[in-house]
Amino acid sequence: MRAGVCLLLFLLGVPAWAHAGVREAAEKVKQGIAHYAAGDFAAADKAFREADVARPEDPRIAYDRACSLAAAGETDKAVELFLEASLSPDRALAVRCHYNLGCLTAAEARKRFGDNAEAASAETRQQGLALLTQAVGHYRECLKLEEDHADARHNLEVIRLWIKHMQALWKQRDQQKQRNEMSLLEFLQMIETRQRVLRAASKALTDAPDSPHQRQGLKGAASSQRELAEEIEPLKTKIHDELKPPESRPGAGPPVAGPPVAGPPPPPSGPDAVKAFEILSGLADEAGAAMLSAADSLDEASAADAVPSQAQAVENLDQIYMAVAPFPNMVQRALGVQKDLVDRSAALVESPEGQGNRKPQDPEEQAGETDFGELAWTQRFVARWSEILPAKARQGLKSLESAETAAPGPPPRDDTQQPTADPEAAKQRSEGMKRSMQKAIELAPRVQTLATEAADSLGRQEPDHALPKQEEALKLLKEIADPLPKQDQQQQQCDQPQNQQQDQQKQPSDGDRQQQQEQQAQQPPDLSKQQAEAVLRKARQRQQERREIDKRLRSYLYRPGEVEKDW
Repeated sequence: MRAGVCLLLFLLGVPAWAHAGVREAAEKVKQGIAHYAAGDFAAADKAFREADVARPEDPRIAYDRACSLAAAGETDKAVELFLEASLSPDRALAVRCHYNLGCLTAAEARKRFGDNAEAASAETRQQGLALLTQAVGHYRECLKLEEDHADARHNLEVIRLWIKHMQALWKQRDQQKQRNEMSLLEFLQMIETRQRVLRAASKALTDAPDSPHQRQGLKGAASSQRELAEEIEPLKTKIHDELKPPESRPGAGPPVAGPPVAGPPPPPSGPDAVKAFEILSGLADEAGAAMLSAADSLDEASAADAVPSQAQAVENLDQIYMAVAPFPNMVQRALGVQKDLVDRSAALVESPEGQGNRKPQDPEEQAGETDFGELAWTQRFVARWSEILPAKARQGLKSLESAETAAPGPPPRDDTQQPTADPEAAKQRSEGMKRSMQKAIELAPRVQTLATEAADSLGRQEPDHALPKQEEALKLLKEIADPLPKQDQQQQQCDQPQNQQQDQQKQPSDGDRQQQQEQQAQQPPDLSKQQAEAVLRKARQRQQERREIDKRLRSYLYRPGEVEKDW
């Protein structure tokens, strides 16, 4: 920044008829300025304090003392005195005060960020940006009083460009850190969640009237959609790493980024792994292409055309999920989504339009605020997951049997499970997994049929016909999930997709509370402190994710215009 703290001090003029106190103050100010010029800031401050005693509440003396304190490094006291002096009716004095306050605050922000601002923590970023915002305020006050103050205007522009540059760097670092630290399932869920939010935003923008805010929302959604498409190559890298033999996977020690993401990573070794990578990589590429197509539509102000492409991206990502998700994760995901669908259909049936199976005659009244197409679309995901569950169950049973035959003892665990040194607990877990998988082979085809029929009914806007099928599907999914070990059932807390958008933030109904109480009663009372903390962390994480989803969705629907020229 230009010029730093303004060091020009004020020398008090003393007319011949002035009071003795004024003459004494003027003499002390003169001494203070001499000490200041000699670099003796402590002596300068002493002289200015004595001048203040002789002539109290003179803003010029407060300003002079603030300058000496700032030069001595006593910033807090200097800021206090500059603020006091800035209230002076003397415009020139107020201008200097605000300019110095801007420089001191910006210098404090620079000190807070240190030599490596790129690596600043989230807390440091917040504190530093708050200080820079204060500096901006002072420079703006300076310009209000003196429009042609070149140094203040220059510093304003420097701060604006610096913040813009650093926010871009921080965003890149945060994205890479997130990529490195997340597992494949977590990363996949993050991408899918963001894509669902963007799809919901596009649907809302489709219904919004044309306005500057709507156009700004389209622009922001298009930009976010392109940014999300950039996560496809890192996703393929994670798929590549997941298909490696366990002993060669990254993860031992600090997280690694894997192969460069500038191009597709080389396929893993082994014919089965190569084929699997080609299939999953192809699905990821299709999702990325759909995302870019949606971004093009949003750029062309056609949110309606973006929605189908965004739905296609979600479905491609879901196909990858079905291929890589462990059996317990998929069971709990299907169970959670189905429970939400039952609640939503029950609410529709209990509404005035649903009572007595009455169907409104007016199509607009019939649809109301309920997006039946969205409900049907979500219900079909449960059908898809149920279709794949038997195959996953058979594969899981085969793996368990092979492990027991080859080496009796605790079965191997997948990456989502907590290790245990208790042979009996491992045996019980294995038996629970077997029972759940056997139930899935038996019951999942029926769940698929019920979910498909319920989706058809929802597509026809007949929630009263869909609800019994949804409730039966939920009952069967609970039968499949019940034998799972408790730690597998808790996986639902961190693995459920956020496909319900803001309606997931509703308060629990009486039925929800009753079910929660029943589940709590079934929980073993001897949960370890570590397990309890893990559950709490997951719950807090889910709450934060929901708040973030709501924040993102609202940001696409209302975005203020960008300011590039000035603050």
